[in-house]
Amino acid sequence: MLAVGWTWLECQYGLACPAGLVVLPGVGVNITKFQHRVPDVAVVRAGSLESFFQETPPELVIEVASARTRLYDRNRKKDVYEGFGIPAYWTVEPSRDRPELTVFELRSGVYEQTAHVIGDEEYRAAVPFPVAIVPSELVTAG
Repeated sequence: MLAVGWTWLECQYGLACPAGLVVLPGVGVNITKFQHRVPDVAVVRAGSLESFFQETPPELVIEVASARTRLYDRNRKKDVYEGFGIPAYWTVEPSRDRPELTVFELRSGVYEQTAHVIGDEEYRAAVPFPVAIVPSELVTAG
């Protein structure tokens, strides 16, 4: 079984996280009164932690795709996050042979794919803050 190394991601990403932002796994996001999502990881403003459910758009949401959720993550969920105004959306494909990271950034209200890295390729994020991510370092066998 493969898993995304959230401990590594939270540690690595958390270490790079500047004051005023917080990296959280599984935080609830209220898109509307009737629509709620729970991304695998989110980067939120520290001041928005008064409530368990985020009422304002996180700075970044990350979803781990599986065979069952891949199409939903790449289409409907991406559309929902885009409509809510989340500046950055990442999907991680935790394949042992070909782990991938796909990055979307909000440009004029629409997500544009700004990066797609595979395996040992490095992605240097600028949004929401500078950090380097390598897909193969996110995947662990267990």
